[in-house]
Amino acid sequence: MNIQSTPTLLRRLEKYIVQSLVISRSTTRSYKITLLAVAITIFFLIWFILQLTVIDQTEPLIVVVKALLETANFIFFCHYFVRSYLKMNFVNRHLPLRRVSSLLLFLLFTALISFFISLGFNKIDYFSPLDFKIIEFIGDQGNIDTSFPTAISWIMGIGLKFSGFIIWSIFYVFWHSHRSKKQLQKQMHQAQIQQLTNQLSPHFLFNTLNSIRALIYENKDKAADTVTQLSELFRTHLQAHLSAQATLEEELQVSQRYLAIEQIRLEERLQVTLQIDQNLYQQKLPTLTLLTLIENATKHGISPNVEPGYINITAGKIDQKHWFLSVVNSVGLNIATEGTNTGLINVETRLKLMFADSAIIKQQHTEKEFLIRLELPYV
Repeated sequence: MNIQSTPTLLRRLEKYIVQSLVISRSTTRSYKITLLAVAITIFFLIWFILQLTVIDQTEPLIVVVKALLETANFIFFCHYFVRSYLKMNFVNRHLPLRRVSSLLLFLLFTALISFFISLGFNKIDYFSPLDFKIIEFIGDQGNIDTSFPTAISWIMGIGLKFSGFIIWSIFYVFWHSHRSKKQLQKQMHQAQIQQLTNQLSPHFLFNTLNSIRALIYENKDKAADTVTQLSELFRTHLQAHLSAQATLEEELQVSQRYLAIEQIRLEERLQVTLQIDQNLYQQKLPTLTLLTLIENATKHGISPNVEPGYINITAGKIDQKHWFLSVVNSVGLNIATEGTNTGLINVETRLKLMFADSAIIKQQHTEKEFLIRLELPYV
């Protein structure tokens, strides 16, 4: 029976080692920074403890090297053993008593292996002044020599390792849980932004088809050109829906196609100027934000008036952390309706989801102009 169970245990051990290596290679930047911070903390803690263990004429370099080795030993087992075990059996799972007991047994086993490696360090003659069997503490009255039996020194060493791995496990589980919650919140925000983005399509299509309908009776050639522009616009428009975010350059491409359609319909009644800082082309904002602002400006500022109007689109730098995007349109005296502001409310909601309180939206309405200005952080 033992002979038959041996291959099974070996296969399980092999599978566990392979999974551990895969998990160990999968790290994020935030985890690496966290692990480095933990390593630095452990190094200074071990160094401080070793400083209390003083043998006459002990070189400071010996203490530093031993602290580095012990830190590497601890971090190695935390990363390759404890973290892998936690991710395979503990993280994001229910925590019955049996699972907790298994973790404690695993940590104890890991502490034993790590402790025996530390004993191997002590066998090196270079580290003999730091042998835990004989400890001399620095006191006010001089050195206090304290000798520990081998069994007690072993229990102390294993206990310190075991406690350290427990603290690391608790820290990692809470850190991983906090990080998972942040990722979930981010995904939910992206989903909400995407949902709001999808709501723009019917409104946009309705307005564009009305423009084509009006052109059919006035100029069939222009109507045909408009249909071509519309097909190109929707090809770009559908690609934009694949992501909840877009670069300013992508937003400009979609918006310019829309403006080309509207200029065919409105002719000289619509004049467009662009003043865009090219260094901002790769900055991110919610998909179709600029199109919504331009569509709002065209529908409520230009279309209701027989007199020529204009739309000015500007993007520039504010400071080292912020940039702005503004859309200004002329306003005539014969506006029939003020609109429901659904598009602007949609934009404001998506900006809050993407940037929280870091984004500012400003509106200014005068007798001649309507201004929308977005102040956004660099992304």
